[in-house]
Amino acid sequence: MAIAKCLTAGPAPVWIPIHMSNPTPDEASFILQVSATETDGQTWETVRQWALTNGYDIGAANGRGRLPVHQVTWYDAVKWCNARSERSGVDPVYFTDENHQHVYRTGQRDLSPAHVAWSGRGFRLPTEREWEFACRAGTTSRYYWGTFERTHPINRSYAASHQWGYDEVNGNPLPVAGRKPNAFGLYDMSGNVDEWCWDWWNGRGQPDAEEPLGPRSGFARILKGGGFGMDRTFASADRHVTAPGYRSLDAGFRIVTRHPDPPSLPPETEERRIRPASAPVSEPAAIAIFDLLKPDDPRLDEAWLSLRQGDAEKALSAWRDVFLASVTAAPLQTRPLPDGGDAVRRWRAWHRKGEPMQFFGPGQPRHRNWLGDARELAGAAAADLDGDAIDIWSWMISEYATRHKRQFDALTIPERQQPTVEGGADPAWFERSIGMGGGQGLRWLDMLHDLLRAQPAIADRIPPDALAHLARMIVEDDIPLGLVDSRSPIPNQFIGNAIGLMMQACILDMFRDAGGWEAAGILRMEQALQSHMPDGANLEASLNYTWGVVDKIDAVLPFYASRSIRPPWMDQAEDVRDGVIRMYTALLMPNGAIPSIGNLAYSPARASRRFLTWDRVHSLPDLHAAVNAVYRNSGDGPGMTSTALPYAGYYVMRNGWKQTHDYLLLQAGRPGAGHAHADSNAIHLYADGRHWLIDGGPASYGPGPLPDHQKSEYLAFNRLLRSSRAANTVVVDDRSQVLQGKADPLVPYTEPAPNRWYAGIDVDYAEGVFDGIYRDDTEEGVPAVHYRQVLYLKPMQAWAVIDTVIGGESAEQLWHLPPPCPDGVNDALCPGIAAENVLIDSTARTVRVRDHLNRQLTLRHAGSARPHYRTRFGETEPLRGWSAIDGTKERLPTVQISAAWPTGVPLVTLIATGDGGELEETTTGEELELVWQRRGFRCNLRIQAAESTRPHLRLELTGQGVRTEAVLPPSGNGHIIREEQGIRKTGVIAIPSGADQEPSS
Repeated sequence: MAIAKCLTAGPAPVWIPIHMSNPTPDEASFILQVSATETDGQTWETVRQWALTNGYDIGAANGRGRLPVHQVTWYDAVKWCNARSERSGVDPVYFTDENHQHVYRTGQRDLSPAHVAWSGRGFRLPTEREWEFACRAGTTSRYYWGTFERTHPINRSYAASHQWGYDEVNGNPLPVAGRKPNAFGLYDMSGNVDEWCWDWWNGRGQPDAEEPLGPRSGFARILKGGGFGMDRTFASADRHVTAPGYRSLDAGFRIVTRHPDPPSLPPETEERRIRPASAPVSEPAAIAIFDLLKPDDPRLDEAWLSLRQGDAEKALSAWRDVFLASVTAAPLQTRPLPDGGDAVRRWRAWHRKGEPMQFFGPGQPRHRNWLGDARELAGAAAADLDGDAIDIWSWMISEYATRHKRQFDALTIPERQQPTVEGGADPAWFERSIGMGGGQGLRWLDMLHDLLRAQPAIADRIPPDALAHLARMIVEDDIPLGLVDSRSPIPNQFIGNAIGLMMQACILDMFRDAGGWEAAGILRMEQALQSHMPDGANLEASLNYTWGVVDKIDAVLPFYASRSIRPPWMDQAEDVRDGVIRMYTALLMPNGAIPSIGNLAYSPARASRRFLTWDRVHSLPDLHAAVNAVYRNSGDGPGMTSTALPYAGYYVMRNGWKQTHDYLLLQAGRPGAGHAHADSNAIHLYADGRHWLIDGGPASYGPGPLPDHQKSEYLAFNRLLRSSRAANTVVVDDRSQVLQGKADPLVPYTEPAPNRWYAGIDVDYAEGVFDGIYRDDTEEGVPAVHYRQVLYLKPMQAWAVIDTVIGGESAEQLWHLPPPCPDGVNDALCPGIAAENVLIDSTARTVRVRDHLNRQLTLRHAGSARPHYRTRFGETEPLRGWSAIDGTKERLPTVQISAAWPTGVPLVTLIATGDGGELEETTTGEELELVWQRRGFRCNLRIQAAESTRPHLRLELTGQGVRTEAVLPPSGNGHIIREEQGIRKTGVIAIPSGADQEPSS
């Protein structure tokens, strides 16, 4: 039997009996005191400021006052517990040795249970078993307040999270004790912030009963309780795993102790900050590299022998030769180094002063591009072997490796958010903090590789201790931080993380833990590869980042190409890479750009330019040849025209690849994850040499990139751009689609989307459906189904779009035109369409749009409904009619055309460039017949409304000796017949099987 007591500044402490099954030897009877609240920001910062002046290197975190501290690493939480113990006058419990002689105060140490004085009286993190017992408070239900549906209001009474809906915790936690406590008097055991526990993850879904303290080692620690932002599970038994060095958005902690009467936190006697002493840039500090090396690596025999003989200088030199040989031989892509410039002059001046570098801190210049500076110095060293650039470069990397992280960790969150000389935060730190690309370490190794390839003779000029400091930073700091948060793995980041670990393990194979890095990387690579679907898509649903998968796979494959046994994941990696390339190829517009999907902007530089400069196609003359090269076609032109990507739900209709050809994309996919937007059944249209109908563009990560006059509207812009109101789809009762992403982005769809598709010589057909809820943040949801059917009539160079909405009262069809771009903007959309270039004829139910070259787009409506038209251009209350041609630039006013009509009846939109042709319309009962003539062809389209499903379509297209007939029932397969010169061909309009991913012709 054990007793737990709550430590809190609010409610009075209470004693709680705890029975622990399978206790440790000293666990049979003890007093366990549990903090009643999560550690708040005021307590965190008070202890942290004391710690920084007493030998600790605890980093900054988020959360002030009574808000729970969050964005805390496991390492910092543990060191903070020791600091609080020492500041409170009790012995700490975490040590760096199993004899408990050296208190854990600095670095990132992967402690085992033997490093903890479990019977000590200092503060610590709870074990998972202790945490769950305290959370349950004697209950056995899913939550400690019972088991209820997600939408039940009682959930919000106990757990703060947007899991229950977008409320006051959307993006931020609540002050501690802001919800009801459990039966033990413990607050926020579910929600608010996820809480670090002691235990290593055991690789399984539940803890092992026979391991009360968890495994002895691992690569991820346990979090319990769920947080305000990242998690959607809060059951008492739920557990999450995260690398201990990762600063998760909503990860905090609470503390426990066995002290019979724990002292309160002593008052802060001196409100000042003294930064921790910088680590010395010296040979004795560098010699610690040998603690990290393999003792039995034969390449290091000379280094180990010299070290045993007491010759540290010779030992470091021998290690340097092995290290540089491995870096030089690595199959990294060699890139030319810059010639040097301002960075060389700047660092030469600092070097002459001989003072330690202050990289961060109030009043510092905070130049942001440290890695860029390092490459310039390396380029100068390669160009002038006998100059001083190599000495400056070596000094720079020693200073960076020993001071950069310590100084950054000492900053508060507001200090980190101070603008740099060039604006924004340090991008290298952002990459480091989330493990993107495997962390900074790979970038340093890549730069060193380029320097050695450019000037091999420079190897002997590089001081061994400088390299040792760099290697220690990579091994002790970068690689541990190169593990992504396992609760929300985004596919591109997961692959980037995997290849970073794998490549660094191959290059740094003389280090003791390299095998573990490689094993973890391969495991992540195998998981990430499984996240891709056969058509090249993944559930991140953002084409801005997905292309990086190609670069990353191409980067890692050479490291394993020479293996005597080919790893099984390589075949899958090549298939995934080729699938992504085929997907981008299929989506290319005739001008070589990619339409905006997810958070991809329209600029060709973001996607298509990468595609066109890809190694396999960069020397080919034009887009036609590039597409042929990807699909290995022969002949004069691309074999691919209209294409379905059925798993992604992207359907492309085109009649060729020249800049004057037609292109329509229907986005009819199912929910994704990551950067997915509420844009089901959205259309992009390029025709007659320009992009006509556009998506609203990407939201931005923060207000920083926006001009000052738009920063205050950041949240409103993001809500708009992520909603259906920024897409060419429909809204119902003036409400947006509710985006409900797939729960696990690493588990792809195994079957194509249930949308019928056909690509033929004269007619293409695609359809999509959104069956869900239309709702805005604070409004009651409206259940409705939107069916969209699209017919591409190729000889007429025109499209028929049939929209049917079941549910709600009024539907509004939205069409967005490219914004008039500011002077100096070079973008695929410019020049855009001004508001005065849109003419609406309500009587004729026609919209005509003209551009600066007098090109015209015509939209004509038909059906029993008479739409109510409206245009918007940069409206502010609420924001409507805005576009983001790039996520990092000013939002621009754009023309939005809407056509509202009553739900329950189909609305037909006929779209064509130039004039709209001749149209005859007949309505008989529930059947609509359209006769549309254009460019010498006649289209007879019959539309019969069906109850609660798609309309029944019949099509007859005739002209120039060709007759095409199609029948599309509301469900099941349709069929199509084409007759020319007495030859009759038939086809089936059906859901693609997904078995054959080659393009349709």
